[in-house]
Amino acid sequence: MRNLILILLVATLTLAMPLCTRVASAEVRGDINGDGKVTILDVTLAASQYMLEPSDPGYNSTIVGKADLAEPQNGIIDILDLVTIISCYT
Repeated sequence: MRNLILILLVATLTLAMPLCTRVASAEVRGDINGDGKVTILDVTLAASQYMLEPSDPGYNSTIVGKADLAEPQNGIIDILDLVTIISCYT
């Protein structure tokens, strides 16, 4: 079971790699805090919103707006969003 999870994670990361491009000249995909790179701070910010819905306490629409990268872009940070951000980690 653990091997299957690892295989799925690697496959997901492989698919997400092309998503790690600059969105605009001053914006990096997955850069939540706006420092121009994707680091553990961005991953932590995104993880703080994991599976929170707009009606939940602590929901931050600014963070979610930058971190909801994977389809479906539904305003909820799920595992695919976190994997996408981690795959852009610099």
